[in-house]
Amino acid sequence: MRSYFLFVVAFIPAILFGQGKTLSIRSLHKGQNINSYLSYLIDEDRSLTHSDVLSLSDSAFKKISEEGLRLPLTKAHVWLRLRYQSHLPRPESVLIDFYDPSIHTIELFQRWPNGGHKRSITGAGIHPYEKDIRGNRNNLLLHLKPGVRSVCIFKISSPNYMTVSAQLIDDNIALERNTTERTALGLYYGALLMIFIYNLLLFISSRLRIFLLSAIYVSLIAVFTGAADGFTPQYLYFLVDWTNGYQDAFTAALVNILGLLFMLDFLQVSTWSMRYHKFLHWSVYTIIAIMVILLIADLQQAYFVLSLIGMAVLLITIHCSLIALKRKVPQAQYFVAAYAVYAIFITIFILSIQRVIPYGPIPKYSIHFGFIGCIIVLSYGLGMRVYKSFLTYMDREKEKHETIEKKNQELELKVTERTRDIEKKEINLRSILDNSDNSIWLLDKNYFLIDFNLIFKEEWKLAYGIELEVGMNLPEHIPDEATRVLWECRYSNALKGEKAVYQDSYQVGHENNYYEIHVYPIKDGGEITGISFFAKDITKRTQAQKKLVEQNKVLKKVNRELDSFVYSASHDLKAPLASVLGLIDLVKKENEQEVRYQYYGMMQRSIARLDQFINDIIDYSRNARMDIKPEEIDLREVVCEIFEDLKYMQGVEDLEREIEIVKGLRIKTDPIRLKIIARNLLSNAIRYGRLGKGIKKIHVKAAVENDVLKIVVKDHGQGIPKDRQEKIFEMFYRADENISGSGLGLYIVKETLNRLNGKIEVASDYGMGAEFKVEIPVSK
Repeated sequence: MRSYFLFVVAFIPAILFGQGKTLSIRSLHKGQNINSYLSYLIDEDRSLTHSDVLSLSDSAFKKISEEGLRLPLTKAHVWLRLRYQSHLPRPESVLIDFYDPSIHTIELFQRWPNGGHKRSITGAGIHPYEKDIRGNRNNLLLHLKPGVRSVCIFKISSPNYMTVSAQLIDDNIALERNTTERTALGLYYGALLMIFIYNLLLFISSRLRIFLLSAIYVSLIAVFTGAADGFTPQYLYFLVDWTNGYQDAFTAALVNILGLLFMLDFLQVSTWSMRYHKFLHWSVYTIIAIMVILLIADLQQAYFVLSLIGMAVLLITIHCSLIALKRKVPQAQYFVAAYAVYAIFITIFILSIQRVIPYGPIPKYSIHFGFIGCIIVLSYGLGMRVYKSFLTYMDREKEKHETIEKKNQELELKVTERTRDIEKKEINLRSILDNSDNSIWLLDKNYFLIDFNLIFKEEWKLAYGIELEVGMNLPEHIPDEATRVLWECRYSNALKGEKAVYQDSYQVGHENNYYEIHVYPIKDGGEITGISFFAKDITKRTQAQKKLVEQNKVLKKVNRELDSFVYSASHDLKAPLASVLGLIDLVKKENEQEVRYQYYGMMQRSIARLDQFINDIIDYSRNARMDIKPEEIDLREVVCEIFEDLKYMQGVEDLEREIEIVKGLRIKTDPIRLKIIARNLLSNAIRYGRLGKGIKKIHVKAAVENDVLKIVVKDHGQGIPKDRQEKIFEMFYRADENISGSGLGLYIVKETLNRLNGKIEVASDYGMGAEFKVEIPVSK
């Protein structure tokens, strides 16, 4: 706290700037009414500036009495002038507090003899962050300089009636008073909030319109009284800005309208007077029409008109409530008491505005006292109505309960007998279901399980790991999206009345089972109420059918191969023998030894061709009949052995061999079948590679990656045309008829790889050689 006190000497000799009365400030002690030191000027056309006002003579101004000034101005500006001189020992700042918080705009212009000046602003129409001093009151800061005579000008504008009354107060004292005031107002608005929530909860629980009207009425009262204490401009500034300062006019109209509607429901007017009921409704429409006219014509007259409307509504309310009290309407006495309290305080408020009674704390907040007292009494009355309604309801419920209890006792006997019969039937049905070798389950129209037997429960748990219960939504417990969509479609079709039979396969445990599922709609009096399912395990039958189909395919393939083999073998066996026989006849007739050696060489090649053909047949037979016997082998040694076996092939000496296999690479596979594959691929590479016109080389590469043996055999021979590459793995097919061979080699390779779960690919362009890639699963 400051060491100074504020004291404004009202009866010291006046120090004048011209003829005006000057406020002499000698000490700081307490707040002081400065109304008698203010003079005012009305600027009807709003053309004056503060410089113009300062230059005016004293005769242009009028004095204000100590009680202040009440002006019904809505368009003009009011200019106030204050002359003051500080006799304090140091510069100080004090507050000028304007009592009326609803004044739209107050501007303060301070000017000192040395030419210095300052502008400050406050008011309900000013954003809280733009005010000179933030808060719910219209306060301005006045700067005092020791020994300096100063003058300040106030420019006031407001769209509604205004009360011009102010005091000079130390800012610490003002802070203390404002804190006390805001605490009291916080309690006031807290009480309104509690009443608002109380009515809102009652509306939600009962759905009665009267509680909703009461909640809205309370919220509007909070906004309306907020204009009188400054809380609405401070915390709901957007309303002030949106309505251009007329928020209290609109709020007052809505308060009157909601008051009449609330009275209609509270006093139940329609039950005792339809004439009064219609009159009150027309009163509401009239207020709405008047506000619409004022909006269109001249909203600045709204305050005068609304003051008349308010008095009229108050009289109507009192008259109606007295009639209701006379007719003994429930809780009418609370309504009369509530508005009697409101009438007393609103009268005090009006009389203080008109300065009939002195302005003080009670007149200042009389509208708050009136509304809070009225609302508390009305809320209590509503609570009593709810309580009595509750008692009536409980009595009726008690009667109903006694009647129902009697009926229940009669029904219990019948239900007990029927329950016994149903239990017997259910036991019999359950025995039939659980002893059936079919999976049975029933669903309602929403796909919830009605019932199921043990087989279905066990197989569902094995398939999905879920324990089924009655009432579960079956599609939601199918993990696979595609299966769920399929069954939802089937359910939908069945609920349309369609019967169906499906054959499905499902993974149950570690086995793939097959089922034949019959679907039937469940009907009750012609209406479909659910679906029944009967699933028979046909796994053995399906497997037998599949095995039979596979055996037929194998037999057909064997027949085709046998036909082709008999035809080709008879030709390939007969041709070398016929050639040898012909050459023997020629040798018998030939006397020259050199020619005979040529014939012997030709015989040898024919016999070698026959021998290769027989070896191919043996390889084919071995692959078809022998079981797979994996052994550990050295891959590089196997490839080198095969090259050694093929060293006598025609043209092998002209070819360079390039082997890319890691020494000591050991794998585990069937050695016989691996040699069959490697021998056929390498013999083909030699046979066709020697015909190449460029590079004379055979490239063999092998490695194990992720337990897969990858072998690449590449030659630089004449290559294989694209249109023949798909046929080279067929029995007895030869891409080039001019090259000797049985046509079984690549066919045997393909069949052997099938037994080993391997695969082969060929990459070739005609004239560019051929590359064969083989993959065989192995273990190191």
